[in-house]
Amino acid sequence: MKLIDEKGKLFGKVNLIDLVVVMLILFLVVAVGYKVLGPKITTSPAAQGEVTAIVKFTFRSDNMVKAVQKGQKLVFGTDYIADAFITDVTSNFADYTSSDAQGKVHYEKHPVLKDMYVTIKAKINTNVPILKIGTQELAQGKKFILKTQTIEMEGNVDSITIK
Repeated sequence: MKLIDEKGKLFGKVNLIDLVVVMLILFLVVAVGYKVLGPKITTSPAAQGEVTAIVKFTFRSDNMVKAVQKGQKLVFGTDYIADAFITDVTSNFADYTSSDAQGKVHYEKHPVLKDMYVTIKAKINTNVPILKIGTQELAQGKKFILKTQTIEMEGNVDSITIK
C-alpha cells in the first residue's frame, strides 16, 4: 500500500489537502481559546510619583543654552506631556582634551561651546520597572531627547531622584 495514492489520499482514505485544512482550523481554535481563556497579565495600579532627572547636553552654543528656559513644558508628538517641565538650567564652558607637539594630553575649557545641565521634573508612574517620561525611558546613562515647543536636542541622563 502506498503512503499517498494517485488520487492524493493519505493511506487511500484521507485527502491530504483536507487534512491540512482541518489541522489549520484546529490550531486556530486552540490559539483563540488560549488567548481568551488563558492566564491574564495584570498591571499594577498607576502610582504617581515625582521624578527629578538631570540631563547633560555637551558642546552647545550660547543660542541653544539661551533657548532652554526654566518653566518650559516637555512635548511628545503634538501634545504637551502632563506635569513634565524644566525646573533649572545651568551651563559652563565644555571640557575637552587636546594634545601638544610632544603628545602630552591637556584638559581644557572650550572657549565657545558649553555643557548644559537641564533639570526636569515630572509626575509619572513609579510603580513600574521602567520609568518613562512620555514614551522615553528614563535611566542613568541613557539617551534622552529634550523636546519643548521651540527646541529639540539629545543628551544623556546624568542622575535621577524619585520621590
